Amino acid sequence: MASWLRDQHAAAQAARWQAASVAQINNRAHSQARAAVERTIAMLKQWRGLSGGYRGPLARFPVTLRTVVALEKFRIYETSF
Repeated sequence: MASWLRDQHAAAQAARWQAASVAQINNRAHSQARAAVERTIAMLKQWRGLSGGYRGPLARFPVTLRTVVALEKFRIYETSF
């Protein structure tokens, strides 16, 4: 009877460890995605037009944001000619 109980305990403990490792994997993936988004937002806030809050017409905000993103991509991926 004691060996059966020990086997059940070991199986339950293994299931808990597996569930914990799945949770850790999910948390790590979520953390990595969140960190990437936060870094991107921080980089965009360095631009003067977006740093202090956008004060222009809201209809023009998408154009301004696309322009800032395009300039940032050009800055990062610029190739020497």
